[in-house]
Amino acid sequence: MRSTTRIAFNALMAGVCLLLLFLGGLLPTLRLALAALAGLPVAFSVVRFGRAAGAVVFAATALMALFLLPNKGTAIAFALAFGHYPILKSLLETKTRGLLEWALKLLLCNLVFAAVLLFFRAFFLAEVTLTPPLMAGGFLAGNIVFVLYDLGLSRLLFTLLPRLKLTNRGE
Repeated sequence: MRSTTRIAFNALMAGVCLLLLFLGGLLPTLRLALAALAGLPVAFSVVRFGRAAGAVVFAATALMALFLLPNKGTAIAFALAFGHYPILKSLLETKTRGLLEWALKLLLCNLVFAAVLLFFRAFFLAEVTLTPPLMAGGFLAGNIVFVLYDLGLSRLLFTLLPRLKLTNRGE
């Protein structure tokens, strides 16, 4: 595969990610959904050219989104929660199976959720008191949503990849 094809494909995927994040700024009710959907082009890059290419698409998109988009909330959601997950999902699904795979995925989810919570608490929610039952409910809801996101991403990739004829040209 020529390097120009690889560069063009990954640049196109970064552009699609950026477009989805921009739309998230225009449509506030779909902000998180579009940030999650912006992870799909990263997954396409991972499938087509490997995890390193996906990491480049993620990093380029996250940086461009943080600098160029007027709505930083969507860019932060992509950078902290949704953009890197297709890369880590690929790594976990190739290295582990079954219960260990899900345990590591849920550990990753809870670490990211805690980091996001600490970030927003430090900068935006300093005066809000979070009680233990509220935090436990938030983590439980976050885990349920994460499992649904993971299964939905897997099914979407399983459905789209044969139609798009993307094959792993890998690392």
